[in-house]
Amino acid sequence: CLCRLGPSYNKVIQDGGEIEMVPQEAEIADAKWVEMNDYFNQDLWLASPLYRKMNEAMLNAATHHHQPDNNQSKDIENGDSSKDSAKLVGQKLDVGFRPGQNTLVGWAYQWHA
Repeated sequence: CLCRLGPSYNKVIQDGGEIEMVPQEAEIADAKWVEMNDYFNQDLWLASPLYRKMNEAMLNAATHHHQPDNNQSKDIENGDSSKDSAKLVGQKLDVGFRPGQNTLVGWAYQWHA
């Protein structure tokens, strides 16, 4: 399981506050460990361009801790859209296992379209 709190929680934590996590007992009882590659290589996900791309992004985040470098961070914070790293890009992809499409959005440096 990959779980990361959003940036809005950073101040709470820095100020010594606590964030209440509420366990979902039924979900926890049913949970089973699955290796990431085994999960990503299920037929359902392989049939979906959308989920293949999402799973690739999750795997990259988990294994490489993708974050913009200092220059990319400054570009993003300054709103410099002339830099590729500071651009948000969307990819409209087929769901695959049912009709329809969804759009994934991420920083340009994350997507290798």
